[in-house]
Amino acid sequence: PYIPSRCSVPPHRFHSLSRMADYAKFDKIVDSDDEREAEDEEEDRGIQTASAEERAAQVREKEEVDRWLKAKLAQLFPPADRGGPPELDPWDETPPRRITDEERQALAMFLVITHFEQFDINIGRHHDILNLARQNRWLEEDPGTVELLCQLQRCIKKTGGQADRLDDKVEGFLVSAINTLAAPSRAGCSAGYGKLFELFAVISDPKDPAAWSAREKYVKKEYAAEA
Repeated sequence: PYIPSRCSVPPHRFHSLSRMADYAKFDKIVDSDDEREAEDEEEDRGIQTASAEERAAQVREKEEVDRWLKAKLAQLFPPADRGGPPELDPWDETPPRRITDEERQALAMFLVITHFEQFDINIGRHHDILNLARQNRWLEEDPGTVELLCQLQRCIKKTGGQADRLDDKVEGFLVSAINTLAAPSRAGCSAGYGKLFELFAVISDPKDPAAWSAREKYVKKEYAAEA
């Protein structure tokens, strides 16, 4: 009797089936996965490079702004003449904050990272802004901070059109920073420390007409004009 072999495929068919089995497609799948991983890694490196370049640019601008602040603060708060009669402070109800050297450097970085051009917005840097505010709570808690920024802007205005390129640049930074610090109370956020967090939570994802209005005013820097 005929006993079939374990392989029921005739010999002449086996070779044709072997030719039909194309395993190269599996190699392509592996190659495709490798290429995708390589593209992802390249994209990550690009993001890290861009982030590092942005950080370096921020540090350079911070140093430039810090030097400007140091010179302007010396004009705003001239050394007192101990031999002369006492003078009354020329400030309004809220005196500007007198900052230390360390605070001046923090303020310089705050000016840099809060700045945005017309009809842009700085929400993308809110992590940096909130982190800096957390490390320097006086930025939010002391109303004299906004008054100091306003006084510095007035110093530029007093030059009577003689402001140089750096004055013009820093004035834009001042307006953005004033807008950021003045917005929370005028947008209905809580006062004091944490108000910036609440502000960005509102304007980054507006839920109602009031939130959309606050975002629009923030983008147009109208809060700076109201400060």
